[in-house]
Amino acid sequence: MTAIRATFDATIDEVTDVGMRLVTSTDTYRRQRRFAAIACGGSCVAAIVATTGWRAGWNPTSLAIAAAVGLPVGIVCAVAYGWYHDKYVERHTRRVYREMYSGASTIRCEIEARPDALWCRTDDVEITLPWSHLKRVSEIPDAIEFWFDPGLAVVRNRGFSSETDRQRFLETARAFLAARPDLNSASQRREPASPSPS
Repeated sequence: MTAIRATFDATIDEVTDVGMRLVTSTDTYRRQRRFAAIACGGSCVAAIVATTGWRAGWNPTSLAIAAAVGLPVGIVCAVAYGWYHDKYVERHTRRVYREMYSGASTIRCEIEARPDALWCRTDDVEITLPWSHLKRVSEIPDAIEFWFDPGLAVVRNRGFSSETDRQRFLETARAFLAARPDLNSASQRREPASPSPS
C-alpha cells in the first residue's frame, strides 16, 4: 500500500475546534457541564425563594409563588450557563493553543495514511494513531474526522491534491475499520433481526 498524505495549514480556530470536539465528546466533560448547569439553575431558584421568604416573613403562600416563579427562571439559567460554559472552555482552549504555537496564526499539518497507522505531524510534534484503535470515520462538509480510542484527527479537504486522493484516503481508513472484528460484531448485535418468511 502506498502512503497517502494530506498537507494543509490549519488556523488556530480550526485547531481549537478539533480540541473542543474531542473534549466535549467525553463523558467527563458532559458530566461536569451538567453538574455546573444544575448547580447554577438551583442557585437561582434558591436565591429567589430565599429573597422572597426574607422579605415576606417566610409566608407559605409567598414561598410557593416564589418557587413557582423561580423554577422556570432556574431552568433558563441552567440552559444559559451550559452555553456560557462551552464558550468559556473554548475561549481558554484557544488561548492555550496560541501559547503552545507561540502566537502563530496558522499551523502546518501533515497527515498520512500508512499501512499500520494514521501518522500526524504539526510543526515538530509527531503522533501515530494505530488503525487498530480506530472507532469510526465521519465525513463533515469541509473535512474527514477519524475517531480513535483515544484520539481524534481531522483532515481538511483542502489538504488533498485531488478528490481522487481524498477518496483513496477515506477508503483506506474504512477498509481498516471494516476489518475490526470487535466493531463488526457489535454492529451486527445492534442490527434488528430480519423477519422470518411466512
